[in-house]
Amino acid sequence: MKSEKDMVSKENEIMVSVCCATYNHEKYIEQALQGFVNQITDFRFEVIVHEDVSTDKTRSIVQKYVEKYPDIFVPIFQKENQYSKGYAMPLRNMLPKARGKYIAFCEGDDYWSDEYKLQKQYEIMEKNTQCSICVHGIKHVFEDRTLVDKPTFRTRGAKTGYNIQPGPIDQEQMALAVWVLGGYPFHTSSYFIRKSTLNDWINEKTDFMKYMNGDLSLLRFCLLHGSFYYMDEVMSCRRRGVSGSWSARWVQGDKQVRLKHYQNLIIGERKFDEYSAYRFHEYIQQHLFNLIAECCVYDTANIRNLLKENPLSIKIVKDKSSFWMYMRYLIIKMSPQLYKGLFDIQTKMMKNKQ
Repeated sequence: MKSEKDMVSKENEIMVSVCCATYNHEKYIEQALQGFVNQITDFRFEVIVHEDVSTDKTRSIVQKYVEKYPDIFVPIFQKENQYSKGYAMPLRNMLPKARGKYIAFCEGDDYWSDEYKLQKQYEIMEKNTQCSICVHGIKHVFEDRTLVDKPTFRTRGAKTGYNIQPGPIDQEQMALAVWVLGGYPFHTSSYFIRKSTLNDWINEKTDFMKYMNGDLSLLRFCLLHGSFYYMDEVMSCRRRGVSGSWSARWVQGDKQVRLKHYQNLIIGERKFDEYSAYRFHEYIQQHLFNLIAECCVYDTANIRNLLKENPLSIKIVKDKSSFWMYMRYLIIKMSPQLYKGLFDIQTKMMKNKQ
């Protein structure tokens, strides 16, 4: 029988740590912070806010919430920008400080729209101990405040014909989604992860996440440690068109920025393949070729070396999609310049149709 002291200790225990990275989010951060405060739970949670030396009023808004809700907010006020030091740096600063059994995520320009989000996901994960992560649908909100009432398209298969049903999703199904059909099937604001899943990240026992965005790294850790659970509910909102966001920087980036990004991803995927003891090697092999094809669009000089390091086998051709991927592989292997020329022609044709 539990003593009264044990019961009090349990009531004071942090069950969920929320990680919120923010930078120059003056227009949005208050809505994100208020969404955390509005959460109704029967357990304690904390919110770790990583403020990355914003040049606007973001820090003062965060400070206001820290002073008003000291039992909820744990601030990390950086003295120099961490994001510029490499991929996933804000997360690598926040995760070691997390005290919860579970970790949830929401960047400062997004927000949660359901006040029971944490409670619902907590209950799902407590009942489904084989799951490493619980995710859900989202809405997209644009700068004019227009809401698009649709989950992230990849969860519905609008472009791929791939359909994810509510409930547990096994590892093979998610591997197909992550490396072959989409790469980013759920939005980060929906992630609710069992902290033990991320122990190797926190203890720096691997470094593949240094070469890819934090959200992609998180998915890969989760794939190794259990199945996914998809809730068919919309409980958060992702902002679109935010100035300075990763998406905006990507659109504005020159070809060298994009080329470096793809080259880093290739390194990261190889490192993850080794770290995972080649558990998902067949899927990763296909994804690596797609990354090499993207590199070929920006630089044809070193493509043949990349192909030698990442050869494709005819054995992976199992359907129409993989057949055409293998055809692309053969064209690039024969002539990277020809592939780039065909890609440029296709791009011009698509622009003319718009």
